[in-house]
Amino acid sequence: MIDKAGNRSTNESLLNTYRDQTKLVVYNTVTGHNIPQVFWNFLNREGAIIVNGQRTTGPIVDWVSAMGYPITDPYWVRAKVGGVEKDVLVQLFERRILTYTPSNDAAYQVEMGNVGQHYFQWRYPQLGTPWDSAQPSMKIAFGSKRDGGSEWDTYTMDESGTSVAIVGSNVSQETVPYSWLRSWSPTKVKLYGDSRRGDGAHRQIWAFDSEGNATRITYTDGTPVPPNVPYQGYIAQPSNDFNPSVSPDGKKLLFASDRLGGVPQIFISYADGSSPVQLTTDSCSHETPTWSSDGRQIFWAAHCGDKYNIYRADLQYQTDSPSDYGKYMYAQVANIVNLTNSTTSDNRFPRVSPDGSKIVFTTNRDGNYEIYLMNADGSGQTRLTSSSGDDMAPSWKLDGSRIAFDSNRDGNWNVYTMKLDGSGQSQLTNNAADDRWSVWGQ
Repeated sequence: MIDKAGNRSTNESLLNTYRDQTKLVVYNTVTGHNIPQVFWNFLNREGAIIVNGQRTTGPIVDWVSAMGYPITDPYWVRAKVGGVEKDVLVQLFERRILTYTPSNDAAYQVEMGNVGQHYFQWRYPQLGTPWDSAQPSMKIAFGSKRDGGSEWDTYTMDESGTSVAIVGSNVSQETVPYSWLRSWSPTKVKLYGDSRRGDGAHRQIWAFDSEGNATRITYTDGTPVPPNVPYQGYIAQPSNDFNPSVSPDGKKLLFASDRLGGVPQIFISYADGSSPVQLTTDSCSHETPTWSSDGRQIFWAAHCGDKYNIYRADLQYQTDSPSDYGKYMYAQVANIVNLTNSTTSDNRFPRVSPDGSKIVFTTNRDGNYEIYLMNADGSGQTRLTSSSGDDMAPSWKLDGSRIAFDSNRDGNWNVYTMKLDGSGQSQLTNNAADDRWSVWGQ
């Protein structure tokens, strides 16, 4: 047996009662762990299967592919299941977990689950180790012209507006932030944005690590593609890729691109830029995509007709194979809904709250641009700011308690924050240069 503190002991009663089921019958030489009889039986079950179109009998599943190899030996634990404390035999595998609960009905004595820290680390290594780390707290990234140039550079600062630092090298080509790849491990945090530092003219997607090192993600501007860079997809002309939004699990990107036909459309790819797929295919101009908190829906702004409106759609995958060998994805959007549905005002820059319930956005329905809040279904649209200037491009703090935004209310663009009801507005930057396009946690 093993307890929560990792202390091991022997329970003679369990040993004697379930000796036939729990005796160790296989030793895996790859990981150096044993598999008991009850789990070996489960992994090697046979039944009716179809092979080459013919019905036959054989193994139901390739257990190594489904489970991975064992990464622990089996241990008995005392666990509360359905409110009742029970004896449960537990064994961790690389991808999943197996449990044997003898008090369950026969058909449910052995169960498989996608649970545990080991599964999280196998699926999401880029997100760090939440069980061993403090809650992540992201800096505010923003674009600025404070060095006297005509192009934007990307900076970060803390919530008080101090500790301002440039991200990456100070280059002459424009670099604008858009989204954070969040992680419980500070060394795995990345900032995604777009920059013209390729050919000097076209916007391309770049990622900056915790040390500010820059990695180019897309090559659609006509510059040579280096060896080992993922296939960029079909490109009709030198183009712009911009607004890269990282998925909640850090595995995918949404972005806007005019690579096909010159009109910006929404694309999806893996986080390294591989397997790009076009999601929107109409004549509208699409921009500023963002994810729902569970990654199952996307939100963006599109100019169809006279005005920009904010849309929501379900994301559906026909193929999603993220293996390092032969990555391939095919996806599409369905159930598209116009959430703002305005013919008289522009509604732009949507960002979904960390809990997925709210959307903060920019609209000029009151004459100038102000920040509004609405429910994820488009209801309850509420005004948050009311200034003499334009308030734009809002972004959420990772805990959902405050919103950052850009405003030119004092004569030039600066970064502000506020509470969710619009109160407590605080100016963070204050200089002669323009500071814009703030990106916080979400």
